[in-house]
Amino acid sequence: MQYFYLKNTLFLLVMALLFTSCGGDSNTANSQKAPTDAQTTPSGVKYIFHQKNDKGKKAAEGMYATFHFVMKNSEDSVLRSTYTEITGPMKQLRLEKPKVPGTVDEVLMLMSEGDSVTVWINIDSLAKKTNMQRPHFIKAGSDIRYTIKMLKIQNEEEIKKENEALLKVQKEEDEKKIKDFLSKNPKYNAAKVTPTGLYYLIESEGKGKMPIKGDTVELHYTGKLTDNKEFDSSKGKTPFEFVLGMGMVIAGWDEGVALLKEGTKATFIIPSHLGYGKAGAGDVIPPDAILVFDVELLKIKKAK
Repeated sequence: MQYFYLKNTLFLLVMALLFTSCGGDSNTANSQKAPTDAQTTPSGVKYIFHQKNDKGKKAAEGMYATFHFVMKNSEDSVLRSTYTEITGPMKQLRLEKPKVPGTVDEVLMLMSEGDSVTVWINIDSLAKKTNMQRPHFIKAGSDIRYTIKMLKIQNEEEIKKENEALLKVQKEEDEKKIKDFLSKNPKYNAAKVTPTGLYYLIESEGKGKMPIKGDTVELHYTGKLTDNKEFDSSKGKTPFEFVLGMGMVIAGWDEGVALLKEGTKATFIIPSHLGYGKAGAGDVIPPDAILVFDVELLKIKKAK
């Protein structure tokens, strides 16, 4: 069930942070190799600031950064750009002292709000330090070039207040979408709603026990969007298993499955804030999507 597992590998993080410039007005932002006047970190990362905001909030360990980036290879091909991605800039990345020397983390820690910087990192050195294979689309011996535009640096309290305000708005938008969906699909009118906004409809109740946190649950499912477009299903495949309450799946699943007895068939209508939110999931689940899941809880394996 590829859309439910968190795939936070070091390589994905490193590649997500290998940025390059977007719309920079300095020639160095488009230089394929680091110019001679570039500064160098102790581990050898070369960088040049194009814009330095001395009055902006400065990066520090434990702060959270929001920024844009574009990643390019040595042939000037764009490999990734948050300016064109539907999810927008990298949001609220927690800043920490670099665990691996020679990565972009070192330069992030030197930035302030409003800063713009271009960085060059040798791909062979990066692959060796991170113990990862060089991607085939990046030439051996070449540099990855990127520019970061720092939009915002916040502390934990600021993040909490901002997220609470955004969540309130998102819940209101989700509720409107679900009400509209229900008005067009009266077969779900008997669905109950939990305090979090999860809608669930028991279609056939089983006679078994209900799972608790730590139990392994086995089930079949079919996932659809509100336009009835199916994006994933376990039907005809091995049943899907996960440990309940451990964050292995989206929040709507952890909450919904805990409401079912073994043998139950049900439908979940999951608001986006309990699903994939504004990030979505790849090309199949768009941002802010309401998800509809038909599920059957087949078996509960009690935690030992």
